[in-house]
Amino acid sequence: MGRTVLGLDVGHGYTKLSYRDNKSDELVMRAFRSLASRHTESEFARTARNTRMSASIVTVEVDGAKFDVDVSEHATIVRRQGDWNESSDFPQRPEYRALIHAAVASTGLDHIDVLVAGLPVHTFQRYKAEIDNYLRHTISWERGQVTIGEVHVIPQPVGAMITLQAAGQGNLAGELSLLIDVGSFTTDWVVSRDLIIDFDRSGGRPGGASHIYRSVAEGLSAQMGEPFEQLNLIEQALRTGEPLRVYGAPVDLRPHQKLADQAALETVRAMQARLGGTQDLTFLLAGGGGHLYRQALAEVFPRNRVVELEDPRYRNVVGFVLFGEQGGW
Repeated sequence: MGRTVLGLDVGHGYTKLSYRDNKSDELVMRAFRSLASRHTESEFARTARNTRMSASIVTVEVDGAKFDVDVSEHATIVRRQGDWNESSDFPQRPEYRALIHAAVASTGLDHIDVLVAGLPVHTFQRYKAEIDNYLRHTISWERGQVTIGEVHVIPQPVGAMITLQAAGQGNLAGELSLLIDVGSFTTDWVVSRDLIIDFDRSGGRPGGASHIYRSVAEGLSAQMGEPFEQLNLIEQALRTGEPLRVYGAPVDLRPHQKLADQAALETVRAMQARLGGTQDLTFLLAGGGGHLYRQALAEVFPRNRVVELEDPRYRNVVGFVLFGEQGGW
């Protein structure tokens, strides 16, 4: 039996994880909202935790404080305005560490031989050592603990690059490509050929899907004549294609598309400045928010071929698993 490898990506919007099922050897890919709420011991909360309503909630303790994390992707969670983790210091927060604990606990494993985690490109140097050190400790939660052996912290888009190389997707081997990884709060881009990175043209910055959600919310607020702050509803509508309902009635988001495209355009222009000429590049679009940047990419780079990756939100964590199984670089 091979080593147990966990790929972990604690994103600003969703936490993604991947590992192999110990029976089928197939890759498990899961995601849940990156929302860690302070644990409460009220009578109502205790009763709720004993019902099926809360079967997917994991309670963890970080820095002496308890947090509840719902590890079900389909959990109904209404985010407050301050719950969107829209800050580059997110990896320093106790909520971030609570999400790590909950993700590891949700695997049902008691030992992980190799844990591979990712950080956005623009915060990688700043937080790599801190996250690496933290992950080397035993992860404890309310029902047990998980020991961790080897740890690797790598830039997030490297995971998607490894996945592509392993799958040979789109016959891209040997091509110079631009991988664009659009997350909830960040966008990373990496120019590479066969995992050899051109660092001068690669980069990352704040500016991802949540900027789109906020732009749409501004348009809705103006239309309604009152603040609309439920970004989770906008996120779900844009991700699933289901209509957004406000006060029980469907709302057409198309009139606000121009504002959304403008928000994406700012990030794409910043990427253009770093890239220089793009005649030599094939674009690869990944990340859970990649589809929101199609129009901006088409406007700024109308002649470049754009290949949208399959299962884009999981490309990084699957690559993390492959990285761990191959023993790193």
